[in-house]
Amino acid sequence: MAQIFAFREDRLGFRYELTQKAVLGRAPECDLILFDRSASRHHAEIFMVDEAYYIADLDSTNGTQVNERPINIQTRLEPFDSIKIGQELFIFEPGLDVVIGPAPSALIIKELHEEVTGLVIAKVEEAASSLPPEDVPELMALAHRLSGASDLEAIRAGILRYIRNRFAVTFMSVLWPSRPPARRLISLLTSDDDKRLLLSQTPFLRATRDRDVMLWPNSVSELSFREGKRLVGQIDQPSLVGPLYAEGGETGLMYLENLDHKFTADDMKTFAAMLGIISPALIRLANAHNHFDGYAYTPSDASEIILSSSSDQVKIIFSTAAQAAVGNESILLTGEAGTGKAVLAEYIHGTSSRKNGRLVSVNLPTIAPAEIESVLFGRTAESGEDERVGLIELADSGTLFLRHVEYLPPAVQRLLIMVMEEGLFFPLGAPRPKAVDLRIISSTSIDLWDKVEGGFFREDLYSRLNGLNISMPPLREIKSDLDGYLNNFMSKAARDMGLNFTGLDQAAAECLRSYTWPGNTTELKMTAGLLVLFSRSGRVTLEDLPSHLRMAPNTFDDEDGQPPALIAEAERHQLVGAMARTGGDLEAVAAMLSQRPESVILKMRAMGLDPIDYQTAPPLIHPGHPSQTALPHV
Repeated sequence: MAQIFAFREDRLGFRYELTQKAVLGRAPECDLILFDRSASRHHAEIFMVDEAYYIADLDSTNGTQVNERPINIQTRLEPFDSIKIGQELFIFEPGLDVVIGPAPSALIIKELHEEVTGLVIAKVEEAASSLPPEDVPELMALAHRLSGASDLEAIRAGILRYIRNRFAVTFMSVLWPSRPPARRLISLLTSDDDKRLLLSQTPFLRATRDRDVMLWPNSVSELSFREGKRLVGQIDQPSLVGPLYAEGGETGLMYLENLDHKFTADDMKTFAAMLGIISPALIRLANAHNHFDGYAYTPSDASEIILSSSSDQVKIIFSTAAQAAVGNESILLTGEAGTGKAVLAEYIHGTSSRKNGRLVSVNLPTIAPAEIESVLFGRTAESGEDERVGLIELADSGTLFLRHVEYLPPAVQRLLIMVMEEGLFFPLGAPRPKAVDLRIISSTSIDLWDKVEGGFFREDLYSRLNGLNISMPPLREIKSDLDGYLNNFMSKAARDMGLNFTGLDQAAAECLRSYTWPGNTTELKMTAGLLVLFSRSGRVTLEDLPSHLRMAPNTFDDEDGQPPALIAEAERHQLVGAMARTGGDLEAVAAMLSQRPESVILKMRAMGLDPIDYQTAPPLIHPGHPSQTALPHV
């Protein structure tokens, strides 16, 4: 299939694979959504007829241009044609690849016809073995400086300083392999923040695929597209190109250019030796840009519990999640608060090919709406505030988990679509986009479609987030798992606090089993920790349970609306004990059991208990007692 390729500076690198038909515009239902206010909702259409592609304007407000000319009828597209829609600029079949990263992008030009005379080429090891002796001391000093460099800026400065001093370069660029699963090159480092690398495909492949170091006889000075032609300017000035070795056998590339004097074969040998020295330092630099911190996924205790569930419903959910983890589509997790959506997100990440990358989780309701954009996308010093790395960048090659996604502000929703569609994002204040490769998992405890229908959430973003919907059941629907959850939560709490825990009494277990658990597993885990902490003998009894569990209305009712005999007897025992200790004072009984007095009265009536039976009778006063005073006779 053919491609159109974004060539505007702030969108450079985005490509769209054309199928039989594609509608371009700002409307959510368009095949390619444009982020330009000057584009119409349904602006243009590209379609295939007899294996050729045509473009037609859809009566847009501002028109569509091909090769800088407005079109009024359907127009056939040829390779290198430019398509302008509003301020968007696309190239049809441009014959190039773009490498984007922290540094200015690199353009790899395919099928470039060039005369190659005077090429010097060798394997890196062969070239480095014949290193000129006069270069040995400085290379040894470079290796020492890089091994002792404590910060990343010192690494960057040390590499650039040596290259400038030894090769007197006017421009250099480093392309480096990103971490799996992206398996792409990123533009990691250049000596010029405003210039991008222009390189033909042949030396690119010889360096990255064949691992050759070479003195390439010419340099590409210009690339442009005008009037349906690709214009490539070249100068007769050799460049040095060679492979850089990353961990895992992946290969990057270094390019050196000097427009003031020509490189020699001896320069190539020193260059080859330098590549081996700086590769370990570049690994550190690249890992910093990828924010790789050795993060390895380990299942949480909750994950282990849920995975050992006996509920068929839970097993089906995790089986579905395991299958979904293999792919890369976005996943929306739904369910009541506390049902374990975060645990499921951990499981999906941990069983995916992204498990060696970060799982970055953000709880959106805890962030001020005005701060969400900078938290997610980051900001540069040019924004007027302190520089910040955004969570989207931190999640590169990993997974971003958006909790309570309904809290995304409308402006951020629009920017997130660009991340999901194009793999590009703009930190606040940044002049150019950054590339990112991540998976988005989101969660919500509400019906998100209600927000869409109310106009508070974008339908196009909803469709992209909802690539797969997995719903977590409330705890009351999977009561068969309750005992296992409780034992695991309580045992772990006891270990963490260094306490002895021997189990639950039957009455306490029945009470916990019968409770509705509106807070689901989150409430269960918190309650389990409190029970262990406040149990008096290491074994949790009914009296150790919080009153809202013991006395909750209808908690223990069976199918006939009656509490089980064991629970009814335990409740009767509690009420009798409280009455005896308070002398039948209903206010005191209610306070002791943390209940309303009327609730206590209703329970006592249901159990046939009478407060008068527990009130202390006043002492009898016998005749002749000193307290007995004779009334005067009238």
